[in-house]
Amino acid sequence: MLMRQSGEEVEFLASAFIFHDAGYLLTVAHATAPDEELIVASPEHSAGESGGTAPFMPATLEHVAPLPVSVVQYDADHDVALLKFKVDLSLSAPNHVVGNPGGSRIGTTLMSLGFSFGHYRVHTPTVLQSVLSGKMQSTTGTNVVLFDRAIHAGDPGGPLVNVTDERVIGIVAGAFDPIEQRKEEHEKGVTVTTSLSYATSIEYGDALLRREGVESR
Repeated sequence: MLMRQSGEEVEFLASAFIFHDAGYLLTVAHATAPDEELIVASPEHSAGESGGTAPFMPATLEHVAPLPVSVVQYDADHDVALLKFKVDLSLSAPNHVVGNPGGSRIGTTLMSLGFSFGHYRVHTPTVLQSVLSGKMQSTTGTNVVLFDRAIHAGDPGGPLVNVTDERVIGIVAGAFDPIEQRKEEHEKGVTVTTSLSYATSIEYGDALLRREGVESR
């Protein structure tokens, strides 16, 4: 969970995910700004009576263990932000996390992860299954992956994973609105209801990591 801190209070902003074990994370640029005081928090399962992990966790966590992060690279044009932990951590990230969006087949099963209802103080991570519905270059020149699932307000910033090879092919960005692609050709007030969502191609996140002088694994 990516949050903005103000005194003792925190405000949920978006989802985020670890991208490299050197302490880097990815999220969407539209959820934050380079100069904000940011933290990330991962909900932990409560210990059961036997000392093990409880099978269910509270919907809302009254207290979290925040870890400060800073925005080290910011790409507003492609809606991607690279974060880095301000503290040294021992992290484990899978090798070959970066997938191949261009080579992923239409109809491939996908999985997105995020905190769908974080804005409503429901701190349960959720997994959504979908199908790769299309790949397009937007009118702004950004490569995006379309998938057939309506996302929720807290999902942007989470990873979109190709289930076949378990690699990330995009950063979940928002609901797909075809009107936005050709606004000048439509009357004001026209809306289109669609169940499609889109993710920004992972290549833009990988490019931000390389700007830091770090190669993806």
